[in-house]
Amino acid sequence: MAYLTKKLAEILWEGMAGKEDIAEKFLAVLKEKKKKHLLKEIVKELEKIKESKQNQLILSRPTNPKMIEAIKAGTKKYFNNGGDWKVRIDEEIIGGFIIKNRTLLIDASVKKTLNKIFNKI
Repeated sequence: MAYLTKKLAEILWEGMAGKEDIAEKFLAVLKEKKKKHLLKEIVKELEKIKESKQNQLILSRPTNPKMIEAIKAGTKKYFNNGGDWKVRIDEEIIGGFIIKNRTLLIDASVKKTLNKIFNKI
């Protein structure tokens, strides 16, 4: 466990190259306020923030990049969180697309439309 923790700390430190002063100041504040025990919870919250910044675009089949950019542009009002976009293929949605992040879901899939019609019958 100690080895893993050390290795993960090294990876994090390397990822913050050029920003070491931020980490040092942050750790100093935690130490000064006797709050180092909160570090584990802080990491969990950082993970939540990261998740909320990740948008996922789900398509039924590979689509040309212009179409993907058009979908992103059309939903920018709702998904303009400065986050990354992950595109994945899920043939089960039949057609259309689904966009989601931690707090919002737009389901414009053919599967959803067909399910709505089926449930009305």
